[in-house]
Amino acid sequence: MHIIRLIVLFCAALAGFSCAFMNARLGLNAVTGDCLLVPGTPWGDASITVGLTDDLDPAHAPRPTTDSERLLFAHLFETLVTVDCGGTVRPGLASAWESSEGRRVWTFTLREGARFSDGTQISAEHVRRAWAAARVSTPGPWLWVDSDSVQILDETRFRVALSRGSDRFPAVFAHPSLSIVKRESAKGWPVGSGPYLISLDRIQEIRCLPNPNHPDTKGRSAPLRFVVRPGADSRDLLGGEVDVLMVREKAAVEYADNLSEYTVYPASWGRTYFLFSRYGLDEEFTDRFLTQTRKELSEEVVLAEGKPENRTLFLEHLPGGDNRLNPTSEMGRIAFSQMDSDAARISERLVAVAREPVKTGGPELFRGGALTATVVGLEEDEFDLSLMTGRERGYVFSVPRMLSDLSDDLELRFMSWGLLKPAIPGPVYGVDCVPLLSTRSYLVVRKGLVGLVKSGGGTVLVHRAGWEKRSALP
Repeated sequence: MHIIRLIVLFCAALAGFSCAFMNARLGLNAVTGDCLLVPGTPWGDASITVGLTDDLDPAHAPRPTTDSERLLFAHLFETLVTVDCGGTVRPGLASAWESSEGRRVWTFTLREGARFSDGTQISAEHVRRAWAAARVSTPGPWLWVDSDSVQILDETRFRVALSRGSDRFPAVFAHPSLSIVKRESAKGWPVGSGPYLISLDRIQEIRCLPNPNHPDTKGRSAPLRFVVRPGADSRDLLGGEVDVLMVREKAAVEYADNLSEYTVYPASWGRTYFLFSRYGLDEEFTDRFLTQTRKELSEEVVLAEGKPENRTLFLEHLPGGDNRLNPTSEMGRIAFSQMDSDAARISERLVAVAREPVKTGGPELFRGGALTATVVGLEEDEFDLSLMTGRERGYVFSVPRMLSDLSDDLELRFMSWGLLKPAIPGPVYGVDCVPLLSTRSYLVVRKGLVGLVKSGGGTVLVHRAGWEKRSALP
């Protein structure tokens, strides 16, 4: 079994980041601790307007590909369990679970009275069907969770056998690809069981009403209105109708912090950037120069707030290099996805680092050196294909935090590229994947809006939020 060496900063648990639920069986009711981002008692049912600055595509649901989709999908769809902002596994659509055979076999019990937003009662068979459909079309933890292994015990209980036992479970069952949904057609939104349902979907606007079949919205929950402005400057959305906005750029965070009608809160570290090479990185560079490079990238290069990532972590099941690949010294390009502006900036700085040895005689960036070093931005699909086939010397990509352990999220990213497979026998080139930095967004909230909850996936939950009784409603 091949093991790849990664260097990752130890993400120390933030003090006080814990969520307490009074009803452990349902995982609902009051939230305490720092997971409750804006404390207070909501009153009334005035609507809440949320700004989104990324594209939304129903075909992606329930697995988000952008921060905006992550925020919206979290209110529409449910997984069996959830992970709170402190990393603790909480009940979701399942009210109870237990493991056997060394944590390899898991038995789940669905929440009593669980229903989709259209009123259909959710059964264990719906879980099996949802996972079987997602496995065909959606990247996810399918090397761990095989939908064919689901054994129906009765209407509300089922058993799933994993490929191997691991302490990472049951947290992996919180991955969005494992959301329980049903599709009425190939187009349009799938039907979920989350606290909200879509009542209106049109260009640049999505309206959501509380799901009457969800126990967490019974009695009182404010309607949500999502204003969709892909590519817009976050600053242009503030000061108007928007009550909640996730902001990434440091300049926009500073702007929002100076607006008297808003309060700014830090979200979780939601995205980590990596430098990957199927041919290996120069060991002298990774040992002596990488720490300073990470610091410069975090403080001077990325637009979002960043922090260096430095810890060493060992991951199993990643392949060694491919002996069919024979890079030459002329291959010196670093590729990035055109959809990620911070990845572009990181790549450009790394190219400058790669060129530096020509002047100083210091270490090369890549193993074996490179006579030239340039960057190339690729369309998303082209980037994925290039990385899988190893066309370029290096790649910069980001991994969104969807699970409690960064190593799980990284392994899932490699799964989606088909790189989690046995190494090819024979002499191989080395493979290196080094984390560079993590970034996080900030949540801008109109004053008077309370009850927002920070989730474990770097986003925010609004379904318990509302306006304070004494606040001036917008």
